[in-house]
Amino acid sequence: MAAFVFDMDDTLYLRSAPYMETFRHFFPDSAGVDPELLLKRSRFWSDYEFDRFKKGEISRDTMNSLRVLDTLREFSLPGDMTLAGEFQRIYEDKQRRITLMPGLREILEDLRDKGFFLGMISNGSTDHQLMKYHALGLEDLIPRSRVLISSETPFHKPDPRIFTVYLEKTGLQRGETWYIGDSVINDILPAKKAGLFAILVRWEKTLEEDGASSADRTARSLQELHMILNEITSSPV
Repeated sequence: MAAFVFDMDDTLYLRSAPYMETFRHFFPDSAGVDPELLLKRSRFWSDYEFDRFKKGEISRDTMNSLRVLDTLREFSLPGDMTLAGEFQRIYEDKQRRITLMPGLREILEDLRDKGFFLGMISNGSTDHQLMKYHALGLEDLIPRSRVLISSETPFHKPDPRIFTVYLEKTGLQRGETWYIGDSVINDILPAKKAGLFAILVRWEKTLEEDGASSADRTARSLQELHMILNEITSSPV
């Protein structure tokens, strides 16, 4: 039977709303900044500083501040460590009120009720990712025992070994497991390298990513994802 393992950020919910609300709080006159490009570069710097954090080069608080400052500097916007800390505080407060993509809960409930395995692999610190896990109300859909957060292992995406750790943790087989995520680099390529099937979701994205064609399937809307999942669950993997 097929198993479905999800990324969280920008897959189960959109970071764009809380991030852009926070950004506009500090920069209300930044209408010339492309939101999609800003979010893409913010994610790049978040991943960059998170990698440094995992290597022990910087503290968590420094990581949170630098990923804000790195992004602001790229867009020639002013900022210092004080502003970055306040930006992160407001952003995290808004993340406590995030919700699942409209209509996604019903899709997940249907898969759960039909007996399909639902799981999650997410990069980040355990407390921060669990805060979002609870905010999204995932407890009845994806049990905590089926959630793997990178800080709980020596590996983080895009290292394919985190997927191997997850398979060993859950007892899933490569030939029956689908990973659903929004990033080619962090989700699709390492999942494929680990032997999983992969579905790329592109909810709000128009900027293309190299390697997108490596995904087994691509969904540009929740309706498309629903159709794909129905096709998979109605036929053998």
